[in-house]
Parts: sequence; C-alpha cells; structure tokens
Amino acid sequence: MIATSHPDTMTVEERRQEISRILATGLVRYVQQARMAPDSSSHKSSPLLPIGLDVPAKLRLSVSR
Repeated sequence: MIATSHPDTMTVEERRQEISRILATGLVRYVQQARMAPDSSSHKSSPLLPIGLDVPAKLRLSVSR
C-alpha cells in the first residue's frame, strides 16, 4: 500500500485512516502467518540445549569507569 498524499498535507482524519489501514494490514499478515506456521506444541525441544550464550570465564568482558 502506498500513501496517496504526503503526511504534511493530510488532515488528522486522513492520517488516522492511513494508520488504521497500515495496522490492519499488519494484523492480517500476522494472523495469516500464524495459521500457516507448524504447530510448535508437536515438537519436543531437547532439555540439553543451553539457553543463552556459553562464554568461558577468561573471555568474559567487564566494563568499568
């Protein structure tokens, strides 16, 4: 979707309508993608996978003033 007017020349109501169209388009895309995505509850995640980064102690950085 392309705006038909420059925002500086739009009225308050035209801006609201433009924002509403943009948000509605995003919401529709989100719902469509969510419906097409595979069900994540059917996949088991491995309990052995670490969460976050594993950095050895001697490579850790610190910040001081």
